[in-house]
Amino acid sequence: MKDAPSNASLLQRSLKPPLLLTPRFSGVQNGPRSDNCFISFRTQGETVEIVAIAKVPTGTPLKRRVNERQNCCGAHVGSCKSISVISEFALIAFLALALGSTLFAQAPSADTKAREPRPAPAPRSRAAQDKIALMTPLFDGKSLDGWQTASNAWIVKDAAMASTGAGRGVIYTKGDYRHFRLIFQLRHLSGQPDHQACVLVFCTRPVDGEKPLDALAGIQFQAPNGSHWDYRPGHNNSGDSEFKRLVKPGFDPHEWSQVELLIDAAKGTGRMAVAQPPGAKAVEVLVFNDPAAGKAGPIAWQMHNKGLFDEYRKIVIEADPKEDRLITVE
Repeated sequence: MKDAPSNASLLQRSLKPPLLLTPRFSGVQNGPRSDNCFISFRTQGETVEIVAIAKVPTGTPLKRRVNERQNCCGAHVGSCKSISVISEFALIAFLALALGSTLFAQAPSADTKAREPRPAPAPRSRAAQDKIALMTPLFDGKSLDGWQTASNAWIVKDAAMASTGAGRGVIYTKGDYRHFRLIFQLRHLSGQPDHQACVLVFCTRPVDGEKPLDALAGIQFQAPNGSHWDYRPGHNNSGDSEFKRLVKPGFDPHEWSQVELLIDAAKGTGRMAVAQPPGAKAVEVLVFNDPAAGKAGPIAWQMHNKGLFDEYRKIVIEADPKEDRLITVE
């Protein structure tokens, strides 16, 4: 009788062409797809992504699926490479190896080093916490009172405003704001296709009986890592000349972050600071400056495309802030 092939050789044969793989990242996705275990791998400068679906409760049979290209090239996992279906035995053995140890020993790559755990962030100051406590809630954690949206696009779930993935659109405040400090917590759960959570300011309020402007023609801040877009008519571009990203913090969008926006329509300015985890001292990530863009209008969360699941909670605002500076960076 021939010896049974090793787990490694089974895995190698499942890939076309065979490539040496080194574990790059593993983790469990939260939210509506909490039963999905995502594992991606670096292969000769590209990423091969393999997704296993474990049925609950724990102990039930493990089934396997390999993502199609259009499903696995999300922004949070990087690019992917076409691969053939892996045998169930090889995949199970592969998962055990990937989650328990290094599949093939080699020196860590620059990408692996970049993912090493960070030092614990410094806590936010007591003074900043006291100021936040005095701000006005924009969301009661129980209903969508004070906000407007399509009926099935957003719900309240676990004291958070949660998108349902219904389609591209926005949820926006019933009130208009010109000069304000907005502080809230958010996390991005998943998306197919994927896109980061988006906040819109300097928006144009929809007129009854008319089709709303796309993204309310607003200025978009993407949290937590600082991408952006300018939806104004005649613009509809990345707004690179108006935005400046100060740092690339590398926050995990799937974890809760606390975001502070300081917006002034009179000056056409916006500043965004982000802390992860909430309660940590924030870092200023993104600045916007265009006097022509400033206008009073609603504040909005944007669902960029169908299939996105984001959550927002603990939303508070200070209208006409007394201090023209970010307070969560203290």
